[in-house]
Amino acid sequence: MLRQLVELHARLRSEGKALPTMYEVRRVDVEIELTPDGKMIGSPHFFTDDKEAKAGRFAIPARARSGTGENPFLVVDTGEYVFGFSRGGKSERKHNAYLNLLDGLLERYDDARVRAVRRFAGNGAAALRDVSWPQGLEPAKAWFVFRVDDAYVHELDCVKRFWAESMREAFTGPERICLVCGEKKEVIARGAPVRVKRVSSDGQASGAALITADKEAFESYGQEQSLVAANCFECSTASAEALNWLITADEALDHRLWTGQNTIVFWLRDGGGFDPLKNIASPQPQQVRRLITAAHRGQGDSASGVSQSEFYLTTLTNNAARLVVQDWIETSISEIERQLGRWFDDLGLEPDWPDREQIWPRLGTLVEAINPPGSSGAQAKRDEAALLRAVFRGARPDPGMVARALERQRAEIFAKNDHNQRSRRHARAALLKLFLRRDLHPAAMPTENLNPENPSVAYQCGRMLAVIEGIQRAGMGGQAPGASVIDRYYGAASTTPSSVLGVLIRESQSHLAKLRRERTGLGRYFEKQLEEISGRIEEIPATLSLREQAEFALGYYQQRAYRQTSDDEAPGNAGSASDQTPTEEESPA
Repeated sequence: MLRQLVELHARLRSEGKALPTMYEVRRVDVEIELTPDGKMIGSPHFFTDDKEAKAGRFAIPARARSGTGENPFLVVDTGEYVFGFSRGGKSERKHNAYLNLLDGLLERYDDARVRAVRRFAGNGAAALRDVSWPQGLEPAKAWFVFRVDDAYVHELDCVKRFWAESMREAFTGPERICLVCGEKKEVIARGAPVRVKRVSSDGQASGAALITADKEAFESYGQEQSLVAANCFECSTASAEALNWLITADEALDHRLWTGQNTIVFWLRDGGGFDPLKNIASPQPQQVRRLITAAHRGQGDSASGVSQSEFYLTTLTNNAARLVVQDWIETSISEIERQLGRWFDDLGLEPDWPDREQIWPRLGTLVEAINPPGSSGAQAKRDEAALLRAVFRGARPDPGMVARALERQRAEIFAKNDHNQRSRRHARAALLKLFLRRDLHPAAMPTENLNPENPSVAYQCGRMLAVIEGIQRAGMGGQAPGASVIDRYYGAASTTPSSVLGVLIRESQSHLAKLRRERTGLGRYFEKQLEEISGRIEEIPATLSLREQAEFALGYYQQRAYRQTSDDEAPGNAGSASDQTPTEEESPA
């Protein structure tokens, strides 16, 4: 992964898209124009007065620094460093460190414009004693940028070179073979010159280090900190800067997906636009069906028509100040599209609401559906990473995830029937279908719609419960009872069906008798349903395994969804395709 990131950084640099080494874009508050002899021209310009969103944004020298050390940035920094404006007992030391850094630059590269900044900043806070500061802007916290002879000083070539050289000296240690470029160089010894930022919502603002070992358990062969995976300065900064470009750059919007839990970034080796994630985040029926068709045909060419460049994808998250690589994929575009087609084919499930087009749940909805409200973000991160492996590697959801999906299905089966509940219910059922399709023998392969001939007894038991529910509702005139058979018995029926299904079938006979008297066609319809399903069940199981519980839940959901009306409270037409459909006036809806 690091080698491919370094190659990406080289391409970005050749295209003029990469920032100088160890520069980052940030907002600056104050611009000061100086004469070559270090005197201020006019008054400072405050970017806080500009209404444009991008006003005051510059690529400046930057490094990670804590609140306790004295680590100045070169030329551009806060008023505390540049002028010594007081924010505490260390302000004078920070100001001296800033001036010493400028002195080091002038010793190596004598430049009149840098000398002007050094002379002006050397006056300290007195240099700006007559300035009227905008309300709310604290001089010690404000960021300052300097311009001399119509050139921004931090953009001078000598400043860029000196900053890279000084940072290399600060971070490198012994000579080792770099694991990325294979050359013998001084490698990063401690910390990370460039940190990766904005990976997840709970990450540190200063960013995360890609390579570091802060505990003895992570050390290897006596190597500590960054020496556990030797990277030279050039490869370390290039890989982190390439990641930062993928995650934050405006022109890289079609190279990333930020989910709130993880960040997924992807790119093509030869460049170009290709976004495999947009349909995962928000499935588009036409595009999804094209992917499924291509996967079924086994097309060698890309379904999107994109050239067959090598494709790279990584899933990232934070663990405090460290970057966690959840997954790394190196493959072709056609293989990614094949896996996407498989994913949507395995996931697609007819919903129990009128919009029959949207049969594929969003990735975010899948994660929400299997985690109770208020659950930890750490579990959601793990679930999302596991689902992404299922997308791009064809992996099967692990049994623990399926068990939690079944638990949520039982807990929310009688929850209020609003749109969010319907979406989560559909997502859980779709996840169970995905699990079964990637686990079962093809003879029992679940389908997108109800399959009355599914050989699974557990599936047929789930159908049976849905039909009994429909009989109860129809017997009560279509009104939902105060406590339905689902409210009282779904949990038991989905785990130990023999303990309740027989009783429920007997209790449903009174409702059936009423229907035969008052709505003859509907009564016959439900009788046929019970007979058809009963004929497929030789013996009701005493207990169900995890896989069988998933089959039960899927059978129940698909039976309810079958020919469901637009009225959420109406029972489904609990029938099979071969059954005689009741007339409109006899419909259970």
